[in-house]
Amino acid sequence: GLTDANGEFRIGGVTPGHYFAFVIAGGVISPVSFIPLAELSGGAPDLYRPELRQYFDEVEVDGKGDKELTVRARRGAAIGGKVTYANGDPAINVRVHIMRRGESRLSKFMPGSAPSALAGLNTDDRGMFRVAGLPPGEYVVGVSEMADHTAGDDSRTGAREFMESYAFYTLLIDPLLTTYYPSTPRAADATVIKVEAGDERDDVDITVAERELRSIGGIVRGRRDRRPVANARVTIARKSEGGDGTDAATVALFGEMTQTSVRTDAEGRWRLKDLPDGEYTLHAAPPDEADENGAAMYENLDTGVATNANVSHARPRKKTKRYASGRRDVKVSADIDDLSIELNEGARVTGSV
Repeated sequence: GLTDANGEFRIGGVTPGHYFAFVIAGGVISPVSFIPLAELSGGAPDLYRPELRQYFDEVEVDGKGDKELTVRARRGAAIGGKVTYANGDPAINVRVHIMRRGESRLSKFMPGSAPSALAGLNTDDRGMFRVAGLPPGEYVVGVSEMADHTAGDDSRTGAREFMESYAFYTLLIDPLLTTYYPSTPRAADATVIKVEAGDERDDVDITVAERELRSIGGIVRGRRDRRPVANARVTIARKSEGGDGTDAATVALFGEMTQTSVRTDAEGRWRLKDLPDGEYTLHAAPPDEADENGAAMYENLDTGVATNANVSHARPRKKTKRYASGRRDVKVSADIDDLSIELNEGARVTGSV
């Protein structure tokens, strides 16, 4: 419900039950800020945490009579600063990542329910950023540029730019070129920032770390028949450093829409570029009917045209040998040219609903 000039509101049709009431506004603490993103994106989150009862007003509704409730807006902490390159130039429009440190790991989370919370996740034209509405806690701050790791040989740039324009979506994917406060490429070496409700930290200045970048490439082939697999999708993700970094399954699902995924050519070969040293997981997904017919959707996004007819009437491609998805861990410290990812033969499960 929206408040009027007197701050009063009314929400009708509330079914019996227990509820939390909270204010959606910039800089105000929101319940979603307490819940790790993995819980928000993976199912029903736990809304009975002790801290929620501490910061938000609870009300019980019996469905028979109205309830009068005073809702208190609690201002959260704010973390801000300036992001620059090594030569002192401001880093403009880079993505800001703020993770909360728990007992043994870092967790991603939504900084708030208000649209302004997501707007603060990019630096402005001066390289400045400010994320507000943070609950009390310890945080690690990182910044990253959305680099294209696909060696320029994937045609679905339009679809990727379309999807990457949504801040919530990009929270699910770990960028590979990330620098953590004050200037380190490893989250484990970052300086931890501790804040209380209402604190204002505007001195979290980050210098983008300089590092050597590598390229890796190879071939996707069948394990048994040794044949190259054309049009397979190869996606790369950084292995977690003890936090809740994006798992391989999430990257495999969404990687097609980011700059961390590339298709193999007719000979099954692929290449990814501009990778910092580190440990990664490669996921290879073979083509199937959904991939082949769905390609029209991405092509239409590139041209600004997307209709149901263009997608649903796409002519089915010729069926090819079926493989199951495969994965491989790799440590990158130099360029790699001959990395092989082998796929087992896949089966099909059918039925009726």
